[in-house]
Amino acid sequence: AGGGIVVSKARMGPSPTLAPALLLLLAALPTLHALSVPRSGRMPPPTPGGWGSSKMAPWTAVGSGAVMGAIARYELSELASRAKVKPWGIAGINVAGSFVLGSVIAATPLSPSAKLMLGTGFCGAFTTFSTFSVDSLAMMEAGKVRTALKYMAVNNLGGIGAAALGMWLFSGG
Repeated sequence: AGGGIVVSKARMGPSPTLAPALLLLLAALPTLHALSVPRSGRMPPPTPGGWGSSKMAPWTAVGSGAVMGAIARYELSELASRAKVKPWGIAGINVAGSFVLGSVIAATPLSPSAKLMLGTGFCGAFTTFSTFSVDSLAMMEAGKVRTALKYMAVNNLGGIGAAALGMWLFSGG
């Protein structure tokens, strides 16, 4: 009756584990290597009917990365909730995702498809501005203004700092 946002804590079936998402990512590593830009710096021309020639290729890259990112975020959020560190787990996810995205953007040997998979797909689904926003508002409504300000600082400054660090490390320092 308070008019706030209510999130159901009901579980829908057995919880998937982080292991399948990590296994998918490990299985994709050889593919990511194949998607890297050759040493010459030029991408080979697409082969007829090949993965890179399809109009669906960008959607496939983004979608496969998003599935892995969403599962990883869900499992880490559940872990943070069980460890009683919620909402700080979301801050950790956002900072880690910012580091990964900064690294992906700066990693020159990655092809455009690999950057779509890891950057737009994985990081886009892994990080969450909407949950950060709702958590911040909930803390302020609960009178925890100081905690909310710390949380906002960690998400924003930590995220920007982590992205800058990833970009610096993967651009050759």
